[in-house]
Amino acid sequence: MHGGTVEVGPFIVSAKGVEKDAELVPWPAVREVGMSNGVVYVRRVDQVITIAATAARMPNAAAFIALCRHLAARRGDLTHADLGDAAPP
Repeated sequence: MHGGTVEVGPFIVSAKGVEKDAELVPWPAVREVGMSNGVVYVRRVDQVITIAATAARMPNAAAFIALCRHLAARRGDLTHADLGDAAPP
């Protein structure tokens, strides 16, 4: 991660974290990234706030999820247990 950003549907992925609608979830605060019931979501560690978008707005949802999981795991911010498709937001 060298500071670049990638827009994937309504999300922006950067070295800082994942952002949607000007709401940033920094990598250390990301607990889980997944998809359930047609919703792509990024869940925070505190689970107070989850940013989400309908999968229909993201034809590349699987690539977004894989990218986020890869970047977070590389940073050590997600554990193996957090990488699965757990309960929806």
